[in-house]
Amino acid sequence: MSCPNKLCNKFIFSESVTFTSPNLLIDIPAGSYNNGQCYCLVIGQSIPTDTTIAAQVGITIGGDTTTIYPLLNCNCTNASACDISPRGIYPCVVRTNIQSGVFKLVNNISCCNCNSNAAPSIPIPAEA
Repeated sequence: MSCPNKLCNKFIFSESVTFTSPNLLIDIPAGSYNNGQCYCLVIGQSIPTDTTIAAQVGITIGGDTTTIYPLLNCNCTNASACDISPRGIYPCVVRTNIQSGVFKLVNNISCCNCNSNAAPSIPIPAEA
């Protein structure tokens, strides 16, 4: 499922953005987020300065940090802190299974800033 015109009519405004190693957590308002439904996640806060660029982005709901829902790129890889920016709008679709769920981005958000964290090839050589 994709959002019409790459934006949707259901905006979710973040309530907080925190870094709790190894995750960058984006907290959204309490509520039910339906399987297969498109939402536009709006990040309204700054990314904490102590966030590592490889931190995986997770979504928490209503301040409950015991359950973290991964934010996935459209290719099903985990979104990392260097992929997102404050004041950004990210169309995503909720996907659930019997036990949990994820927020999957509709568009590819990989940015050039992340390339500095990439290895040139695999296997990755051991450091001397």
